[in-house]
Amino acid sequence: MPKLLEKHKVLDGRAEILRYENYPDVWYYREKRSKERAYKTRKISKVKSKKQAIKAAIDIYAELRNEEDNSYEIRNTPATKEEIERSHYENEPVSNPVSDARLSSNGAEHDNGIGGAYLITDKSNPLRTGRFLNRKKKGIPINDCISDYLKQLHDRVEANELKENSFKEYLQTLSVHLSRYLHQEGVKFSSQITSDTFTRYPIYRKGAAKLTKNKEARHIKAFVDHYLAKRRLIDVEVATNKKLIPLSRITQEDLDANPAINPHDWKLINSFIRNKYLRDGALHPRPSVYYWRYLFWHFTLIMKNSGCRPVELINLRWKDVKIEDVGRISQSKLEEEIQYFESEGIEVNMEDEEIDIDPNAFSTSEEQLGREERLIAHIFIKASKTGKPREIPCNVGKAFKRFKQFQDEYLRINQMQLRVTPDTLIFGNPHKSYEKYDYQTYTMAWWKVRDAVKDQLIGHKFSERDYTIYSMRSTFIEDKLLAKMDIFLLSRICGHSVEMLQKHYERIDVKERAEEITRLPYGQKKKKGTIDVDLFE
Repeated sequence: MPKLLEKHKVLDGRAEILRYENYPDVWYYREKRSKERAYKTRKISKVKSKKQAIKAAIDIYAELRNEEDNSYEIRNTPATKEEIERSHYENEPVSNPVSDARLSSNGAEHDNGIGGAYLITDKSNPLRTGRFLNRKKKGIPINDCISDYLKQLHDRVEANELKENSFKEYLQTLSVHLSRYLHQEGVKFSSQITSDTFTRYPIYRKGAAKLTKNKEARHIKAFVDHYLAKRRLIDVEVATNKKLIPLSRITQEDLDANPAINPHDWKLINSFIRNKYLRDGALHPRPSVYYWRYLFWHFTLIMKNSGCRPVELINLRWKDVKIEDVGRISQSKLEEEIQYFESEGIEVNMEDEEIDIDPNAFSTSEEQLGREERLIAHIFIKASKTGKPREIPCNVGKAFKRFKQFQDEYLRINQMQLRVTPDTLIFGNPHKSYEKYDYQTYTMAWWKVRDAVKDQLIGHKFSERDYTIYSMRSTFIEDKLLAKMDIFLLSRICGHSVEMLQKHYERIDVKERAEEITRLPYGQKKKKGTIDVDLFE
């Protein structure tokens, strides 16, 4: 078997591109066959760089989905005399699906081999120009439309007009779920889409959460509006139907998809990661396994104590974090220092010391008695889901410092010719020049940890759902609400509106606030009545 030169995961881990040492100029696409220990492999033609190979992988992925679903048949009949005459009259080329399928990128003419008409077009993509005479009658193969729309979205990603994660969601919705649904419904061409084509989509996706189905409905609607309708590939009545894709009714139970983790369960999860999970990684023959597990431990600590979204931490660089020693006064250390000075014959006048024993109070003077180091981190999120940058102060300065020291030591021990710089991704992979780990890698690690202690978990009082990787963000928000943090301040540091916070996250445990709720007005005097003043009397 040829030796790999390099390999990169693409399409959110669904496939990979690679090249071999024997053929360094040739790129290959590879994806694992479902339920088989084998791969589907395709040579990627006419690409010279990794960037081009990644873009070409989208086309190959769509082609393989077409082959799996047998989504449409190419018409193998020549253009009729009426079509040729109408084409001549309207000065528009005749569409012959056999020719269309073989149309080269340079706009060459093709004969269908059985006396049919030629299809002549320019060098541009025929799907984008829409120059098909019979498109209203028969339309364009729907999977070709999906593939071309995904190409346009990928172009927007490269132009920083669309986020990469958003593109991955569109890819999953359109090339997998929508393509298979339309195949099941017998829809092969765009002109076959009617007002009731998508009526059964929520039933088809019955295994998905309602929020997921509604998100997919928005992706499909965008495809219909911005591609099919824009190119007049569907009827006007269909394009203007506001209820074309049914939405699921969302209840409060549906919003509890990411239940907050209670203190008992968090202690179990964190303890498992710090002990068995890390120990098993240290025994693995590949050092990269231990590095990943050590990284994941700090990822969970920082996410739970900052409330960041997973993707925000994945994109975080060292220059986006500022560590500050704000200090704190330790009662035990204060007493020890006072005893030491008195044993040396030095009198300590506590009245001259302005000391706040509140453990949460900052102590910025390094000469203050009883002061201990307390590192807080200021995380600067530049690109968020809402598009608004924000700053998050949190008590994870020590975790950041420890992980940075671990990174430097790991590079030194393994003699890696890399250096951690301010531009380095904090949670990047050092074995791939600090490229991002796939999002799926984080979710799979979370499932593994959660399932290992699942039998010992109590779960959330108001939800039967399992903890997700987003549950750490929910935990941060719920903890701050219970601590009576100002909801407007919390909405700013979390990147949520106040309304959204109340709608999604306020699962406050009433028992925790029982004293506040059950307080009775003992000893309070009844307020005297006020006197109204009538200005017209």
